[in-house]
Amino acid sequence: MAGDKRFPQEIVDLIVSYLAADGSVTCADLAMVSLVGRAWCLPSQRHLYACQMFGPPHGKLTSRLEWYQSSLGSELAHHVKEVQFWRLDADSDHFPQYWSSVLGTFPNVQNVGIHMHDAALQEPMSNLLSDQPSFPSVTRLHLSNVAFATCQNLLALVGTLPNLSSLHMERENWACNEMIKQCLRYQMSSALQNPLCDGSDCSPMSLSDMTIDCTDGLDLLECALRHANITKLLALNIALPSRLKNSGSGMVAFLLGLREPKPDFELREENIRVILSRANALETIIYRIPASVLCNPVVPPASPCLRHLALHYLRVDLHVSPTADQLYCISSAISGIVSPCLETVNITLTLSALAQLDFIPWEAVDHMLSDAGRFPILQECAFNVAWRVDRPSPRALMMDRVRSVVAERLPMLSAKGAVGVHEAKDFFLQ
Repeated sequence: MAGDKRFPQEIVDLIVSYLAADGSVTCADLAMVSLVGRAWCLPSQRHLYACQMFGPPHGKLTSRLEWYQSSLGSELAHHVKEVQFWRLDADSDHFPQYWSSVLGTFPNVQNVGIHMHDAALQEPMSNLLSDQPSFPSVTRLHLSNVAFATCQNLLALVGTLPNLSSLHMERENWACNEMIKQCLRYQMSSALQNPLCDGSDCSPMSLSDMTIDCTDGLDLLECALRHANITKLLALNIALPSRLKNSGSGMVAFLLGLREPKPDFELREENIRVILSRANALETIIYRIPASVLCNPVVPPASPCLRHLALHYLRVDLHVSPTADQLYCISSAISGIVSPCLETVNITLTLSALAQLDFIPWEAVDHMLSDAGRFPILQECAFNVAWRVDRPSPRALMMDRVRSVVAERLPMLSAKGAVGVHEAKDFFLQ
């Protein structure tokens, strides 16, 4: 083909990568591109087969897997970099078999996702992945709505991925044995005295990046941190509970049918702070804070390597903005930090940014972040402003007004050139 002679292979690869990144280009379009010539076939296949999804029914899943294991499909299996297990709630008994068969078929897979429909309605995985082979190519794992009976079952899954560095847990349903015992004692009107499972009987997860959705309670965050090698953690991304009822009861109480807040919930914040105090390698902390609750982000006071701190205030619906009391926690989150490496502080405001600016403790923020002894290399305190998509007001004019207000109220940071105001996407709590 003339195309093969006209373009160097590097240009062909760039063109195909550009098309694959375009959301309007379909798989059928890429398949047509692969037919242009031999030089276009391989880069197109890399993108066509990069991500594979396996879901019900059982017959369709196994037939697709058998095709990839055949002589024809095996030539394409090495292109697969991402595998998604989708909506296998009703077939969770076969999941260990799916896990080993699918990951064993694709030797170069790096990202794996398990997405169930509803963790609360799912039969917990209690006999998960015993005597399974390891899959060293996998470095990222995303769990969504997955129910594990205990922490040991979660760790059994992670144990098959020896090079796992990033774990994303979204709306999880799992608990430590000790947590279940506590709730049983509480149900029998006994005092809660023992701590959560401290991970001493479990092999710690050696992760560099952890993202966890704590919608069902801070006890999930505490338990997850206890089972991670906290000294190796580099990035932590936390979504705080969106409802006080959930944050008080926790998932363990939900599993056991309890609906009242646990009496030891007040200790969760301090327990998490103590655990994070050992996170000496932590470089990035991101908190996603719903507008419906008032809670302080837990930030370790001594963070020698902390470079980036982000506080994203989310909206529960289209008409709820963060409250005045909630925005005051900006200063409390910063007040306890001493980090010689802190470079950026990102604060995201939503819906009506101009109105929210009246509730930020500007003087305290300005004095703390301008302290060269605590933050000697701070480069920017950035305010990310998101506007309502249905509001026709001129964006440029509104952004100029916000920049003017922020510069006026942060005089010391402005004098150092360390203030930024950026337009951001609307952080909406899904």
